[in-house]
Amino acid sequence: MFRRLFFYGAVLTLLLPISPAFAQHAGDIEFDIDGSIIEIENGEPSLLYADKMFEGVFKVGGLFNRTTDDPGFEAHRGLPDYAGRLIGFDLVAGHHGHFLHFFDPVTGLIAASHGYSMQISWGPTPAQNLTLTSTSGGSGLIGEIASDGAAHFHLDFWIHPDLPPSANGTFGAYGLLMNLNIDDPSISNSEPFWLIFNYGMTEEDFSAALPAFTGIPEPSSAALLGLLALTAMLQRRRI
Repeated sequence: MFRRLFFYGAVLTLLLPISPAFAQHAGDIEFDIDGSIIEIENGEPSLLYADKMFEGVFKVGGLFNRTTDDPGFEAHRGLPDYAGRLIGFDLVAGHHGHFLHFFDPVTGLIAASHGYSMQISWGPTPAQNLTLTSTSGGSGLIGEIASDGAAHFHLDFWIHPDLPPSANGTFGAYGLLMNLNIDDPSISNSEPFWLIFNYGMTEEDFSAALPAFTGIPEPSSAALLGLLALTAMLQRRRI
């Protein structure tokens, strides 16, 4: 009897991460200034090139095809001591020395080379747009901290900006490594974090692609593997 209760309890524990509440990654990138460094306070774990990961979804079809402004950036506790300061970003090279990474759902791998591009915009003029490719990175502005310390910003991301709005481009997952900076020389940049975007993949296929960027399986996959291992162990004891 005790073994059976233990088994069911272990199964429920392992299955908890599979539920939608635990599987979601949606939400803004929350940051703070802790002492002399910008801290990223939330996000999902990553092992490769970064400690944190955030997700976005590009729209498919229509006028806003291949665009998104999520995730945003927010100092949810406010930064009144830094009113008027500018928050910016720097792009960091990762896999294959790339700045823009493309996961090909056909091969199941991050492409060793590709010709796709992404535009990151923080304003309407050409000077406020950055074109990102596999081999070119750059820096840009996120926003100015308000007089009361409020800081909540959204950039516009657009993959394949050279294609007409009616063209789909290439379905897959697109990833970039970014850190945050502030125009205060006494404050160090944040650690790099992943932004990984889904364009046209199913949620299941996109979830399966994430470990190629981060090196960490999705919670549902890890729970399933643990469940199978536990079941096998209990069956061996019973024999």
